[in-house]
Amino acid sequence: MQPVTDTAEKLSALRALAEKYSPGIPDNEDEIQHSLNYVFMTKLVPEWITGKQAALEVREAATTL
Repeated sequence: MQPVTDTAEKLSALRALAEKYSPGIPDNEDEIQHSLNYVFMTKLVPEWITGKQAALEVREAATTL
């Protein structure tokens, strides 16, 4: 986990949350701007991703050796 320190990134995330959970409310932007300095936000940054596609690429690479 990493803290979100970039204001633009934090604003984007807050706007997306407001649109998802409070669609059509006209004063969402006022609330976001008012509470921006009081919000602590973290983001999850994966260290690695596994899955079928990666396994397929490894198998294909092994057959070309």
